[in-house]
Amino acid sequence: MIQIQQFKISVEDDRTEQIKTKLAQYCGVPEDEISHLKILKKSIDARKKPEVWMVYTLAFSCGANEGKVLKRLQKKRAAVSTYAPVTYHLPQGN
Repeated sequence: MIQIQQFKISVEDDRTEQIKTKLAQYCGVPEDEISHLKILKKSIDARKKPEVWMVYTLAFSCGANEGKVLKRLQKKRAAVSTYAPVTYHLPQGN
């Protein structure tokens, strides 16, 4: 999976379908290749009041092209990395 940080979209496009469409355009892949889209963080950037943006940290898979997409995003100087979900195990009580 790939993790991308600081992914900005307008407030009007703040729906999962629109996020997936914009992400596919940004990554340069067809929309149907993006799967397992997970929103890790969501925040609002309202520093410039007439322009309000939603800022996301996203994790997603894009099939066999994941390595190529990761390199392409790194060339764009996007804040990307590989993503591995962390699972925590609680200690067993006596």
